[in-house]
Amino acid sequence: MRSALSVLTLTVASLALPAPSEAQFTELPGEVLPDCEYLVALANFDPEANACLGAYGGNDMHYIEAIKNAMESEWGFTDAEFLGATDAGSDNGPFGSFENATSGTLNIDAGILLSGDYVLVLKAGDTFSLYRFDDLADYSIEFTTSGAGTNKHGSPQGLSHVALYGGRSVSVPEPESAALLLTGLVGLGFVATRRRRDNIA
Repeated sequence: MRSALSVLTLTVASLALPAPSEAQFTELPGEVLPDCEYLVALANFDPEANACLGAYGGNDMHYIEAIKNAMESEWGFTDAEFLGATDAGSDNGPFGSFENATSGTLNIDAGILLSGDYVLVLKAGDTFSLYRFDDLADYSIEFTTSGAGTNKHGSPQGLSHVALYGGRSVSVPEPESAALLLTGLVGLGFVATRRRRDNIA
């Protein structure tokens, strides 16, 4: 009787607990070494990637909302959206079929209208990295997994899946640019004030 009561109590308690859901993941998992930009030149992508974040431990498909949040906070994206993912050896999702390789070519489905900025998430082994592309207009992208996942010997691992995110990014001016702009505006104000004074005299 006591064991049946224990089982019933555990069952009720498990039903009362909230089920883990994607919405609970608001942050990406802790960043792990090696760093995506340190491991691979972004120019190794064709077209060239503009920036990257990662590598992060885990499966990126559990962090869709967190990835969109990172796109907005780190890169100034607005209306970031998940467009789909494709597994190696499959032809489902936004990419054509590709092998579980450390480099190769990804072909974006021609049905996806490319406009604005995009982020590719490459997962290799048990880590993943985010790669940003500005105004991506090419449906064919050469990739490398060197910055996404390596084994204990430091060798890149095969691409297990790739995800595509889209949206608009707003460039945030660098502090130096803002200071230069402010200096120019102050100078223009000074010149305008001096001309007005000269015209009055």
